Amino acid sequence: MYSALQFKMYSKKLKFFFDNFEEIIGGILLILVLTMVCSEILSRSLLGRSIIWVEEVSRVLFVWAILIGAGAGIKTNQLVSIDVVYQKIPDRFKIVLDIIIFISISIGLFVLGYTGYNLMLKYMSDLMAMSGLPRGYLYASVPVGCVVMILRLIQKYYPVFFKRNYKLIWRANKWL
Repeated sequence: MYSALQFKMYSKKLKFFFDNFEEIIGGILLILVLTMVCSEILSRSLLGRSIIWVEEVSRVLFVWAILIGAGAGIKTNQLVSIDVVYQKIPDRFKIVLDIIIFISISIGLFVLGYTGYNLMLKYMSDLMAMSGLPRGYLYASVPVGCVVMILRLIQKYYPVFFKRNYKLIWRANKWL
């Protein structure tokens, strides 16, 4: 078994991973895209041959990085920027605005995720021309990204709605 110190060390690493999941996964995916595109450029210029699957696979990975990274945008308050309106309204109406924002974004993400899930199922048997990957892998990023964004949205608004902590205000574009 693990000692208390080892457990605390592993729990800190897990907390860091889950707190920074989008940045870690998005960063890894973007590094892979950059590596593949650079290898394609070098292969084409030095060897005179192209790696035919690089364009398709890098496009799939780039879409995955964007949709997973959008969860980081929700976490750091970068997707919806209405600071001017939010600062002008009285404090008692800010919770109403928070509820409207939460419901609007949630409905949009559910619709987008549902549509992406249906597209993923529809195109899973259709193969991409050069790489041979199922086209559904590209569309699978939509429901996965929506789930990540919904989880971050719930994490962000949980203290406001369920713990009745209305003192959470946006300051300098960060949720405090």
